[in-house]
Amino acid sequence: MHTVRSGDTLYSISMEHQVPLALLLRANPYVDVYNLQVGETICVPVRANDQPVMPPCGRNCRRRTNWQRR
Repeated sequence: MHTVRSGDTLYSISMEHQVPLALLLRANPYVDVYNLQVGETICVPVRANDQPVMPPCGRNCRRRTNWQRR
């Protein structure tokens, strides 16, 4: 998880966490890339064995995106 700070972009967040931008976008399908808000929580894929993987979306992501498991 990453909390957006002033001046952050998805690209800068991807570089900071060393995660490909495409995976960051895929992990956050409902984030408005043109209007990031300071304090907004972004899901960041984690690395396992040097391979970026999609995180299980936590409580913050589910609440923000209204995503439900079936």
